Amino acid sequence: MLASAIAATKGQPNGLSLRTVKSAVVILVDGLGVHNLEDFAGHAPNLMRVWKTNPKSLRSECPSTTVLGLVTLATGLRAGSHGLIGYNVVDKGDSVSTNLLSGWEQTKSNPADWKSYNTFSEGHDITVVSPALYERSGFTKLTMPTARFVGEDDLANRLVRAAGLSKTAGAVIYVYVPELDQAGHRFGCASDAWIAQLEALDSAYANAGFASSTGVIVTADHGMVDIEPTNHVYLEQLDSLKGASFITAGDTRCAYIYLRDSSSTEKLQHALSTELGTTAYVCTWPELVESGWQGTPATDRAIPDLVLLAKDAIAFYDRRTAKPSSMRMIGHHGSLTDRETRIPLITAGF
Repeated sequence: MLASAIAATKGQPNGLSLRTVKSAVVILVDGLGVHNLEDFAGHAPNLMRVWKTNPKSLRSECPSTTVLGLVTLATGLRAGSHGLIGYNVVDKGDSVSTNLLSGWEQTKSNPADWKSYNTFSEGHDITVVSPALYERSGFTKLTMPTARFVGEDDLANRLVRAAGLSKTAGAVIYVYVPELDQAGHRFGCASDAWIAQLEALDSAYANAGFASSTGVIVTADHGMVDIEPTNHVYLEQLDSLKGASFITAGDTRCAYIYLRDSSSTEKLQHALSTELGTTAYVCTWPELVESGWQGTPATDRAIPDLVLLAKDAIAFYDRRTAKPSSMRMIGHHGSLTDRETRIPLITAGF
């Protein structure tokens, strides 16, 4: 998507068939799935008015989570190729669980150790407009290492600043909007707090002042579903896992199981499939690749032995390692349901 926006500013053919524009702005709204937007379309009249003129959507990869979505946006690569395959992963080299989104500063990990790809920012002049706290984050170093960073905490001002920067011919502006995802996790994606953030986004978009010569894309990294706390599945309590030595990573709707012993993966997959029944898919990474949900991995550094993908309204937790704040979340994502993987492609000016 970012590649197509860059190409459009140069008058070049591109994967999204965007027409030539003076400048381009890509607005990534974390957590705004197609279903989430359509459920509350009346609270986003400006975005809906634009979208209805050319209603398109895209499919995110699985797991449908921010790490994959943002690194793929920044590189044009599938997660198998860039290697950042989930929110939490286990580095098989030292059996350590690593938070690839926000854990760099806490663990003092070096993002360069995980960066095996070129980003678009390293070949093109890109400006990032985002909340200020992300400027020096490890994840920004992974995704936009050479971009110019403009910190703006207020959402409305963020889009105004993006519109101002886009007045320069050839400018490519990437805007990150985390507010809806944050409200969804804490209060739910059908909550008053989430709806208020959607209204704020819609108003900010309408009042930003984008010129007609600027191409604007509004899209997302994933959608979101609400899960009742009574529908948590505690992995450490599953009968099929009681005899296995394992580390859990991934997301609440897409759990990664890393085995630390010689347990038979095939036997364990069958046992988990039987125990979880119709509530979840239990698969291996090669099966995700074969089904088209993932690309062939360039390395097995963080590839799990088994992947649990929620089908029903459940969330996976391993209470041996889960943070209390995570277990209080209402909004979740990570699996391959349409609500989690279908994202809007709203374009104006292209």
